[in-house]
Amino acid sequence: SETFFEIVEGILNTILFSLGGLVWGSIIVENYRNKIWVGKDWGYLIVAYLFLLIIRAALFIVTYPITVRIGLKTNWPETIFTIYSGLRGSVGIALALSLNSQVIQVSPEDELTLYEKQTAQLYQMVGGIAFMTLLVNGSTAGPLLKKLGLADEPETRKKIVASYKYLYERSAVDTFVQLLTRDCFKYVDFSVIRFH
Repeated sequence: SETFFEIVEGILNTILFSLGGLVWGSIIVENYRNKIWVGKDWGYLIVAYLFLLIIRAALFIVTYPITVRIGLKTNWPETIFTIYSGLRGSVGIALALSLNSQVIQVSPEDELTLYEKQTAQLYQMVGGIAFMTLLVNGSTAGPLLKKLGLADEPETRKKIVASYKYLYERSAVDTFVQLLTRDCFKYVDFSVIRFH
């Protein structure tokens, strides 16, 4: 059931980002035509993007003493990469889409209200931050991983992968045994299934 929900999550994220991108593109064009989004707003977008990175960095630095002691534990290179790689915007895009839709529904059709202008600017800002995250963070994540030494496979990771491999193999064998106890599978040769 986890795999099913992971697939559903992937499909819904794809739909959300596709829909969000299409709406964002149409809002960019509409805002350009209506002179709602001007050159200085692109500067505000960059400042907001940088400000969000600073806020994210502050949160991770403040919680570092806790995260270094719990779970699989962390270290500074992992924390730096988590700070850098974390802004995506799926929740922000979903909320901005919803807000934009609600404002359009309650606004008169013949005129562009102040609320529609502000909502369009907000949506363009949220979409712009998601776009910049994909463009800037996404394209530079690989080199940053290598520079931080996180692209190498440490011994701890090998142990975790081996542990999960063992658990999955054990789970698969348990599932096969459960299936073979059913009447519909009583003539199936277990060794053939295990071989494949």
